[in-house]
This record gives sequence, C-alpha cells and structure tokens, in this order.
Amino acid sequence: YQAVVGGEDRIIIKDSASVDVTEVEKLIKEYPPALIIIDQLSKLVSTKSGKLNEAQRIQALGEQARQWAKDHCTVIFTIWADGSAEGEKWIEMNQLYGSKTGVQGECDAIITIGRSNEETVADRNKRYIYIPKNKVLINGKFDVAIEPVKARFKNG
Repeated sequence: YQAVVGGEDRIIIKDSASVDVTEVEKLIKEYPPALIIIDQLSKLVSTKSGKLNEAQRIQALGEQARQWAKDHCTVIFTIWADGSAEGEKWIEMNQLYGSKTGVQGECDAIITIGRSNEETVADRNKRYIYIPKNKVLINGKFDVAIEPVKARFKNG
C-alpha cells in the first residue's frame, strides 16, 4: 500500500454513521485533500439545517459539497434514489432522494445506476448506468454487467 499510494496518511477515512459538516471541514484543513468522497451525502449533519425541510437540507448539503469543490478539490458523493426508482433501469435526476432540482443544480455530473426487477436469473447482474448530466464529457445510457467478486462493471 505504502509503495503504491505513497504512505499510510495518503487516504484519510472518517467512518461514522453521522458525520458533521464541521468535522469534514476540520479534516480538510488538517489533511488538504486532492479528492473528497462522501458516501451518502444525505447522512451528513449540519447545525445550519435545523429549520429546513428535507429537500432544503439536501440542497444545502449539495451547496456545501459544491463549495468544497470550488475551494479545495473534486468532490464525489453518493445519494440514494427515491422510492420511484425501485426496479427502474434508467434512473432520472428527479428521482434523487430528497430533491427534485436542488442537488442536481449543484452537480457538474450525475451518474445513476439502475436495476430492473424484470430481469431473469441469468441476467441478475445486469445494471443500467445512465449519465443524465455531465458538463465535462458525455451523456448516455450503458447496459453493463457487474462482476460481483471484483465489484466491477463490464459491457453487458
């Protein structure tokens, strides 16, 4: 690991069920990042969002992630799709959890991964990657298969 990445302090992991925005900011100051990855943006906690409804809270977190990207480095985050995306191949931007336009407006790119409930047993590893928004490269739809042992996608 150290030979490939360059030292054990190159990747900092904060693993917690709820991380406060101020904790993230402290980590950014202590370990100036080249990339920030947030698994489940909606689980970040912010003292500023006490009087906001859920859509406003999620939008505020998206705005915060956007500000970190402007001030420091690329920010990648995951967010759940809402219940309307269950069993859908192509998940649309308006199906992102807790937001119809707020988070989408803050993102430079959105990649969704869908799975049909209609697949046969032979196709159970099929996934549907959709890029409905991308200011940098391409938009498009891609049928792929996931290789569960490797956790990688290949052409479906």
